[in-house]
Amino acid sequence: MHPEQNKIIIDTLNVMRYLELEVAHFYEICSQTCGSEEKLFWRSLVKSEKKHAAYIEKMIGIISQRPNDFVRGVPFNTVAVNTVLASLKNNIERLQQGGIDKNRVLFVARDYENAMMESRYGEVVKTKDVEYLMLMDEIVRNTTEHRNMLNRKISEANQNKSK
Repeated sequence: MHPEQNKIIIDTLNVMRYLELEVAHFYEICSQTCGSEEKLFWRSLVKSEKKHAAYIEKMIGIISQRPNDFVRGVPFNTVAVNTVLASLKNNIERLQQGGIDKNRVLFVARDYENAMMESRYGEVVKTKDVEYLMLMDEIVRNTTEHRNMLNRKISEANQNKSK
């Protein structure tokens, strides 16, 4: 792979890693500000997002070791990522000030998980490297699970409202 392509891919993965850590930070604030009954739920998401960041770090290492096995795929929308990052910072402040209720925060979190799915993580890099693909598949699978978990929590909250 051309060194410039390699740099673009690694820079993109570093942005993705940072995004995972920021989402983890948001979930950490959720665990601190939402009720004690929700703390384990949010903490499990924190742990998973941090694991994703660690996976991306490993993926960067794999690319650095075997750069000829990787090609840049779908361009990563940095404008969209910057919008998500600004939103995360804003919502963290709002959460800390009590400006988002515990039901609304579920919708906000689901939107972040959807944004990560829509960024097409799995298509940013093209490769047949099995180790890289296994890590990426795990991230994509977990993100889908997170979205489904949040959808279930939203359904439960809506059912409790109507009672």
